[in-house]
Amino acid sequence: MTSRPSTLQDLLSRFRESLTADLHTSLPGKIVRYDATTQKADVQPLIKERYTDEAGAMQSRELPVIPAVPVQFPGAGGYRITFPVAADDVGLVVFSEASLDKWLVSGGTVDPADDRRHDLTDAVFLPGLRDFGHALASAPTDRATFGKDDGLQIHIDPSLISIGSNSAAQLEFAALGDAIQTYLQNLQIWLSALTLPVVGAVAGPPSVPAPSVPTVPSPVIELPLN
Repeated sequence: MTSRPSTLQDLLSRFRESLTADLHTSLPGKIVRYDATTQKADVQPLIKERYTDEAGAMQSRELPVIPAVPVQFPGAGGYRITFPVAADDVGLVVFSEASLDKWLVSGGTVDPADDRRHDLTDAVFLPGLRDFGHALASAPTDRATFGKDDGLQIHIDPSLISIGSNSAAQLEFAALGDAIQTYLQNLQIWLSALTLPVVGAVAGPPSVPAPSVPTVPSPVIELPLN
């Protein structure tokens, strides 16, 4: 049986496939190894590559582990947010338009000195991407949160910072240290000046009233009871 001659559409389709076969934009990936000192990770892409074998059948295969991928932590203006990164953490792997090799060494504006585009080796890892089966147990829509998924958290809403939990039953307001210190100092002065009645005399109220108890809870910070 003679094979059907290729049409223009077939040729264009193959040409398009050849152009995009090695062009990568972004994929979910999983950390295999992580170096906390350099913030580099070896990352395994989690979407397999599809290809046509010699018999013309569609196949799939895992992409290789990408070594020494920089891990991005959020930050700007001299501030940053950091968190532990470990093997099996999942995130988004973004592939740069141009070679990152020279920029990663020196920063600034560089000539990449390489014409490769969207290559697997020019990856950046953004931690935190989740599939629908592993969504966050809680993602409040009325506040910002930071902390461990199932542990201690900081909640920031327009008028209050809560540390520990967002449950009112587990929180109490933090005491204002300056107010307590001032009160204790005034109480010490009052006690040192207090004159107690001698034996046999009729006791009466102190000539100078005790200092009033201040309002010490912070209006904006709550802490866990335990």
